[in-house]
Amino acid sequence: MKIKVLGTRGSFVSVQEDKKYYGRNSSCYYVDAGMHLFLDAGSGILNSERLTADEKPIHILLSHLHIDHVLGLFECPFLYETGRKVYIYGERRKGKSLSQQLDALIGPPYWPVKLSGFPCALHFHEIEEGKDFMIEDLKVSSMRSCHPDDCLSFALEKDGKKLGYALDHEAALDKEKKAERFFENCDLLIFDGNDLPGHNKAGYGHSDYTQGISLCKTAGIKKLLISHYGYTEDDATLKAEEDKAGNSCVFGKEGMEIVI
Repeated sequence: MKIKVLGTRGSFVSVQEDKKYYGRNSSCYYVDAGMHLFLDAGSGILNSERLTADEKPIHILLSHLHIDHVLGLFECPFLYETGRKVYIYGERRKGKSLSQQLDALIGPPYWPVKLSGFPCALHFHEIEEGKDFMIEDLKVSSMRSCHPDDCLSFALEKDGKKLGYALDHEAALDKEKKAERFFENCDLLIFDGNDLPGHNKAGYGHSDYTQGISLCKTAGIKKLLISHYGYTEDDATLKAEEDKAGNSCVFGKEGMEIVI
């Protein structure tokens, strides 16, 4: 699997020049596993046009529907391609289907057309926490994250490789240590670094990179990629924290590629 970082920010995009090095777009990660797969659809998904220039189907796996994770759907280029097959995976919540939730967000009076009205061939797939499923030959497992509004963390497995995805997860609330079991022996874990160490906001659903490092040690995780930075954190601040972390993890930057 080849992973490309398309968007690194949490909560919202960061437009200032002093946030350019680590990235200014909100959460999105492209996974090349013999298919086009996106983890979340923040504004970073708008960086994907060259990646999806062929006619292969596109799969978008949504952890939850907070704005920063779906912001890119409003202007996502392949959604405007007539007949392009696009599959969106996410949860039913509070009696509303995935398509109903997205149409309430992307549609009149907030947007001129509903998501289901875009010219692509759009398909919705509702997933449930703890129930594995396949995207072509890729196995997808899910775990309930410690985050408001029913967020999911994911594990993707193919050809003996395992990729973990745990943004919007508050490690301090995981009293049962579910994440240790779920992400055990991952080749790479993409982990929430929204908070700075010592400045964690209890109950907001986020972690800091030191908690990711601890998780990797206890779960036998080989590589750690930190992302989902607070949109107010500038490059100098993040560089200082990355230097402190040393070789324990890598801080994600827009355009970065990792192969596992």
